[in-house]
Amino acid sequence: MLTLSAKIDTSVLRLAGSPDRWAALRGRGERKRPTSGWASLTPTERDVVRLVSEGLTNKDIATRLFVSPRTVQSHLTHVYTKLGLTSRVELVQAARHR
Repeated sequence: MLTLSAKIDTSVLRLAGSPDRWAALRGRGERKRPTSGWASLTPTERDVVRLVSEGLTNKDIATRLFVSPRTVQSHLTHVYTKLGLTSRVELVQAARHR
């Protein structure tokens, strides 16, 4: 006999049909942004880039965006990865030439 949890899982799988539809049930559809390049940046990541380009520190950016400095650093790490950069200086130079 199936547990309630197993019954729910079975019902969900039946409704989902194929594995392709499972992502939609989880609230995740196809990725709308590319995985790299300027177009891949989220709106918040773009805000962080703009503020870095204005010369603000992570602490100042955090204050402006109502987040912690650690969150700003996390956004920067994602930006560096997406743009293939390794430093704040490279980011500012790339943003100016964009």
